[in-house]
Amino acid sequence: MKGKAYGVGIVCAFLLAIASAFYLDEQDKAAGHTTEPTTTENVQKGSPDKPPLAVVAVSGQKVTTRYGSYCWRHKGKGVCADSIHPREIAERIDNPVTVSPGTEAAVSFLREPSSLRLQVWGSGDTPTTVSTDAKGGFRLPDKPGRYVYDVVGYWPEGSGYQVFVINVQ
Repeated sequence: MKGKAYGVGIVCAFLLAIASAFYLDEQDKAAGHTTEPTTTENVQKGSPDKPPLAVVAVSGQKVTTRYGSYCWRHKGKGVCADSIHPREIAERIDNPVTVSPGTEAAVSFLREPSSLRLQVWGSGDTPTTVSTDAKGGFRLPDKPGRYVYDVVGYWPEGSGYQVFVINVQ
């Protein structure tokens, strides 16, 4: 009898977890939070309530970026959007760019920020800051693997990060 009750408990917990995931996803959508790819078209059609789009280029290819958390002020109104962890956002990026080890890349924004910070997420809980040159250029790792980056831009109106993934082979 204990085994049957235990099994029912596991099934209930599983169903609750699935229902919670759908509920939270719908809540994010209702609040206007999204991890949809950030494209020039999305930003131009959207409201000015988000930081400018990050543009990442490597080997002549544009890399898909997705918004993470941000706070932004426009015309006396402010909005802050909290997002899932950068690694979870990265899981939603289909077909990341694949390049050779040590390839040069560059990150910029459709409107230049006061400053930016680029980080790469390794196996630990803390990201590592990646050095960029004055034009946002940086070198990809020499070791093959899947690399999750986030880039944070800072403007007078606020700040926000966007996530991108690059496969090094």
